[in-house]
Amino acid sequence: MRTIFLGNPTWPATVELVGADNCHALKATGGANGSYAIEAIAGSHWNSYSAIRAYAPAPSASLGGHAISAQADGPDAIGISAWTQGNNARSIRGRADGSGSVAVQGQASLNGAAGVEGLALTSTAWGVLGYYNGLFTGVGGAIKGVSNSPSNWAVFADGPTGSTMVKNFVQPHPNDPSRVILFTCLEGNESGTYFRGKTRLIGGLVEIAIPEEWRLVSEDAGITVHLTPIQSFARLAAWEVSRDRIVVRGTEDCEFAYVVNGVRRGFGEHRTYAPNAGLFQPEVAGLPFGTQYPDALRLILVQNGILLPDFTPNPKTAAAMGWQLRMPTMEEVETARARGQLR
Repeated sequence: MRTIFLGNPTWPATVELVGADNCHALKATGGANGSYAIEAIAGSHWNSYSAIRAYAPAPSASLGGHAISAQADGPDAIGISAWTQGNNARSIRGRADGSGSVAVQGQASLNGAAGVEGLALTSTAWGVLGYYNGLFTGVGGAIKGVSNSPSNWAVFADGPTGSTMVKNFVQPHPNDPSRVILFTCLEGNESGTYFRGKTRLIGGLVEIAIPEEWRLVSEDAGITVHLTPIQSFARLAAWEVSRDRIVVRGTEDCEFAYVVNGVRRGFGEHRTYAPNAGLFQPEVAGLPFGTQYPDALRLILVQNGILLPDFTPNPKTAAAMGWQLRMPTMEEVETARARGQLR
């Protein structure tokens, strides 16, 4: 191992440790509870500084190296612990520049284990935050989940999910390989369930076959039935409507289509209004807010006073709501300028 002490204060490290193959350049072991094996504190200059900077060169495509590898074996042990106190600070930052590369990887090999865990301790905090800067064209996103099997979840939420935009599914175009088809989820003011189909009146009467799975997940109240005669002017009526039995009567025998709507069991009391807590809430003064939204949506924020006509935060509304607006960093200003968002 060789150790180099560098006197240049602008260099990102003051000590460089280089180990041989299969050897540790640096190994540190902490002592009792509350102790640190390594403690590093970065300076306060805004432009690219690091308390610890690690680099793992890859001598060949078949070899994988770790710039930093941490192992925690005891109960409630932590391999790497990072803490930030400053505004807009990052405890751990990963940067991947190569195609298919990963800046931070978590791996779980036991049932119930998690490769990466995020923990939020306040009502407006986020355990894991993904951010897409939008400077490049193509398909990209803040967070992506991939499953290698249709029976496994790529993304799973054990609780409510929310979105300020629409929810799409993406389907390949059957005739044009250069395009895909986007369909948007239907939205409403309830947690709806439905089933649909076709059947025929016989002797002016028919009982609709109710799928067992729909009956099991739907409330007994709030069921509606929509009927459409096919090639007939018959009058149809839903004569009996319940979770267990739906009977239709009509003025003549005919085929008809039906749609039965219900409400998900256990979710009949849906709240359509909620506090605007950290959702449509600007944080940075003087920069356009909500650049991910269409202008038609941002005009609503102008209408309710959250934004000014140039889509920057309204300081009067922020003060009235108790929101703290901070000044933008130089990096944020340069990013907004590169995107063409500054007017």
